[in-house]
Amino acid sequence: MTSLAQPPHRSRVMLGPWAIGAVLLVILGAVAWVASATAAARHVSTPPSCSLTGASPLQLSGCDLRGFDLGKADLRRASILGAQLDGAQLQHRDLRGLKASGAQLAGADLAGARLDGAELEGADLRGSDLRGACLRGADLRDTDLRQSNLRCADLAGADLDGAQLAGALMSTRDTGPAPTSSRSNCT
Repeated sequence: MTSLAQPPHRSRVMLGPWAIGAVLLVILGAVAWVASATAAARHVSTPPSCSLTGASPLQLSGCDLRGFDLGKADLRRASILGAQLDGAQLQHRDLRGLKASGAQLAGADLAGARLDGAELEGADLRGSDLRGACLRGADLRDTDLRQSNLRCADLAGADLDGAQLAGALMSTRDTGPAPTSSRSNCT
């Protein structure tokens, strides 16, 4: 008798509808994660519309300018509404008429800066150095100025309604005249 060779036994894995659905969910989750990571990487960089050069006044609303050299940018009357400028170095700069409502300026150095007439409503200026800054007529409503240095700052006519000033350093009338070098930059 001739024996017929049987093919080797192969086991087949049968996937039910639940297992197939689970595999598809894992694959779709991985694709979604890669897509969101790519979008987040694009979001971190400053868009081309956030150029520090161009016609004055600059339009930088919503821009992330942390770490940028702002030394030569003309920021008079510039619009930086909601922009990210934490830790910015803007000491002794002419920022008159700056529109910075809702801007993030925590820890910024604005010592001696001209901010007369600036719109800073709702801005975050926590821990900022505003020594000798000119803030005449500035809109500081609902601004966070906690832990900021406002010594010798000129706040004549500034609107501080709702401003948070806990821990802010401010000059008092009994301290006597301030040295000339730390007086307000309003003149």
